[in-house]
Amino acid sequence: MKRRLFLAACAGAAYGQANRDPDDPKNPYPEDQHPTSERGRALAEFARSLKIRRGIPFVSRPEGTLTLAVYEPRDRTAHPLPCVLAFGISAFYKNQTNYRWDLDNLMPNPTPNLYPPALARDRVVVVANLRLSNQAMWPAQIHDAKCAMRWVRKNATSLKIDPNRIALFGASASGNLSALVALTAATGQLDDPTCDPKVSTAVKAACCLSTPSDWVYYKNVDSGNKSLFKDVIPPYLGNDDRLYREASPYTYVHSGAPPFFLSHGLQDQRVPYSQMTHFADALKRAGVDVETLSINHYQHGPVRGETPDPPYPEIDKRIYGFFERHLDTQS
Repeated sequence: MKRRLFLAACAGAAYGQANRDPDDPKNPYPEDQHPTSERGRALAEFARSLKIRRGIPFVSRPEGTLTLAVYEPRDRTAHPLPCVLAFGISAFYKNQTNYRWDLDNLMPNPTPNLYPPALARDRVVVVANLRLSNQAMWPAQIHDAKCAMRWVRKNATSLKIDPNRIALFGASASGNLSALVALTAATGQLDDPTCDPKVSTAVKAACCLSTPSDWVYYKNVDSGNKSLFKDVIPPYLGNDDRLYREASPYTYVHSGAPPFFLSHGLQDQRVPYSQMTHFADALKRAGVDVETLSINHYQHGPVRGETPDPPYPEIDKRIYGFFERHLDTQS
């Protein structure tokens, strides 16, 4: 199935309720599944259209070697392609990078959130594992994210990508780290001096879904439910407001930041909706190009029995359109 047809198939397919572990070892990789559902078939056939390399080491840490996966079109041209880097960290304590969903029972969720390699139509997608909150203290996670970014740029020739057309994609915890990388590239803040500091971490754009953007604001304004706050805040930040500020993308907003796409569920109780509006307002005040998408009948994931507004196919189109405008066009 051609990549363009994949989008049409996903747009017309039903979204069911599903397993919630994208790395369930009982499920084969997407390219090895043969589901009967329309959306599952679309994803499986799209995965089979990709050349996939997993388990590529990009840095050795005391806690172990970190790896990444590279997804690229099998029928790609010889010309360098743009690249999207995504991070596999979920809730700061789990890496979820294999996307071994049961494709006959996919969660109702935007397609790139379920399967970031869906962005590999005429692009290369790299998905990197990072150290988890139970493995290493902050700022290990942002150091790993920047190291992955530098690995991608250093290996641009072998990856056959354009080093000047790299963007970031992430949701929730991964969105937090994506925003931090995007905002601190030009400032040198949160850099890891041991990981090729002379290699730029600059990106063309960042797409962040349901992202915690300001931990201090979260604690002081958003968090009516203190027990929930403890579940969401990265445990390595403890009760230190200095670390809260340091780990907040909001802290680093500046006029030279790349374009952002932000989306958030209006009913999100885990990472409240005001995290998006608070962050977006700061970006706009700084003159940053920012596009926002508010999703009704949506929380930190799908609401059982509710249809989001706009519907998932429209959300997909908005995400794809953002990358087409800000990444695919050479400048």
